[in-house]
Amino acid sequence: RRRQYNEGVRFLVAFVKRRDQRWKQHVAERERLREERELQEREDRARREQERKEARRKAKLEEQQEQEHQEEEDAWWEEDELYCPVCDKRFRSKGAYGDHERGKKHLDGVLRLIEEEGLDVDDLLSAGLRLESDDDDDDETVEAAEETAEEKGGNTEGSTKEKKKKEKKEKKKRRAS
Repeated sequence: RRRQYNEGVRFLVAFVKRRDQRWKQHVAERERLREERELQEREDRARREQERKEARRKAKLEEQQEQEHQEEEDAWWEEDELYCPVCDKRFRSKGAYGDHERGKKHLDGVLRLIEEEGLDVDDLLSAGLRLESDDDDDDETVEAAEETAEEKGGNTEGSTKEKKKKEKKEKKKRRAS
């Protein structure tokens, strides 16, 4: 009996499903929702994939820019005209380098190099080192370097402090006249 009853119910449900418009609308609505859900999932997957591609592209672009920046930085460090071998310093601009060349520390370093290494002033000038002071027409640093070179050759008059004092006195005399 129970089996017959279940078969009857199944037959009735199948009949209603074939004939009833409400059921057909319900099935169509479920199909439409399923298709929308699948479409939305595909769009989401495509959007996420596009975002990943964009993120990879941006990362690659940033990496390239960083690499270019590093190459520019390396190229900057390699420029000889912006490097002072006496002071072992590098400069970002020609103006900063020019200021450094006219500075007291650089000029003292040049004098120290002449004293320690026994180099000739002409050798330093030919190597591109500037031995000028703040005044463009004043060649006192060159003269001091030549004096130091002469002293190094045989007439040593004393310590570096004494030489610096002598240079200062000469500089004051020149400024006064």
